[in-house]
Amino acid sequence: MHDARRAAREALGRYGIEGARLRLLSRSEATSYRVDAAGERFLLRVQPAADGRTAAQVASEAAWTGALARDTDLIVPTPVPTRDGEPVARVRGRVCNLQRWVPGRAWRREARPSHLERLGRAMAALHAHGARWTPPPGFERPAWTADTIFGERGFLGAGDRNVWDLLPPGRAERLRPHAAWARGVLDGLDARGLIHADLHFHNVVFAKGEARPIDFDDCGTGPWAYDFAASLERLRFRADWPAPLTPFLRGYERERPAPRAHLDALDPAIAGRIVGLCLWVCMVAERRPALRPKIAGWLDAFEGDLARLPLP
Repeated sequence: MHDARRAAREALGRYGIEGARLRLLSRSEATSYRVDAAGERFLLRVQPAADGRTAAQVASEAAWTGALARDTDLIVPTPVPTRDGEPVARVRGRVCNLQRWVPGRAWRREARPSHLERLGRAMAALHAHGARWTPPPGFERPAWTADTIFGERGFLGAGDRNVWDLLPPGRAERLRPHAAWARGVLDGLDARGLIHADLHFHNVVFAKGEARPIDFDDCGTGPWAYDFAASLERLRFRADWPAPLTPFLRGYERERPAPRAHLDALDPAIAGRIVGLCLWVCMVAERRPALRPKIAGWLDAFEGDLARLPLP
């Protein structure tokens, strides 16, 4: 933690920001800080030295969010260049990037139809832009395929280990049928584009009647079904499902037609995402031993959700 804060202070100097107040927001793959300086507010992310993300990947994320800010009406985190004009700062073996703060209110209670409609519209705007935008040379973001989501290496990888080997005994056998179902459907979807890949209600804020996507840390190319799964996973298990889908699609279709094949793939896409989350929490706990006592409870909850999906 102290190493990340020291790296954050040094990185801010690369951006020409001195005497800022830092407030720790989260510590997951990256350590994120709110930065207040000279009447302005920013978000600074410090990637861990052992993380698999490269400077090119972080710079490519900034390239897309910058293009979104220029080309659309979406309010997204816009990148701030260093004093040398670089999209990232390399400090103490870590990759750091600074973004302008996105003002808005997080919504942690049960989603209302108005929130779902705004979220659907924002996702459609992302999909429309991602489908037509030409990335710059050197653009490097993950391709969200079955192998990336829940394959043996996963998105972040686990060194030379098979990430499935990190699961507690007996879990892999129960998860593999769901992974096979998701693989058979996701890999058969031809249409794909740039997607956010993690646009759930913890990664969006609301203001002035609109949804404002944040945290593009997982953005990459993939099937739109996977983006739908990220947004609708928790809603899928509400007692009133599929009622939440109606306002979401109403908002989406204000921007572009909903891709029917990808909506039809929602359940297997959700299954694939949940299996991927099972592997992800095990990878995180491998790096942060203090989380290991929580693994069984998390995995039990994920398996409970999988049991409610109509596995063929």
